[in-house]
Amino acid sequence: KTAYEIPKRDWSSDVCSSDLLMWRRRKRQALFAVQLPDALELIARSLKAGHPLPVALTLAAREIADPLGSEFGIFSDELAYGLPMSKALRNLQVRVGQEDLGVLATGIIIQNEVGGNLIELVSSLSNLLRERVKMRRKVRVLTSEGRMSGAMLSALPIFIFLALNLVSPKFYGEVWDKPIVTVFLVGGFIWMLLGNFVIYRMVNFKY
Repeated sequence: KTAYEIPKRDWSSDVCSSDLLMWRRRKRQALFAVQLPDALELIARSLKAGHPLPVALTLAAREIADPLGSEFGIFSDELAYGLPMSKALRNLQVRVGQEDLGVLATGIIIQNEVGGNLIELVSSLSNLLRERVKMRRKVRVLTSEGRMSGAMLSALPIFIFLALNLVSPKFYGEVWDKPIVTVFLVGGFIWMLLGNFVIYRMVNFKY
């Protein structure tokens, strides 16, 4: 090996690591969305007791488990060190990447600019986000049949093909080398992908 030789990189491991990180990020965002209504309800109770917003955020960070607890702790520390509310909320939204934080950030920023009842705002946001979580779960239950059908329809042709080759290896022997077979296989595969895409779009939508 020369001094100028660039070592080869295992791109397959990078792709697997990236997929694993994206899966863990989505799982973390889903848990954060479930925890957020409870945290807002706790903050609203703290505000009713006369605590300022940074103290209420600190209490929520201590009482709620991770990931929300640690993220709200960072949010509270940024406010304590003098970072503007809008900037701290923007940092929180960028770190977590959960879409419900946009609703929270918009509501609090508007309240800071034009005034209003912060307790009522936080309580309303808590109820709103709780209903959104319920709606997500309801949609997931209602679309579970479609997702299962898509998985079964995708696996069935492959299962039948492997089963026929196992039971009768010569079943496709006479036509396997014909060019028309390749055309039909490619066409069937593309058609199956199109059907899977349609099913995916039917059971996955914004709500």
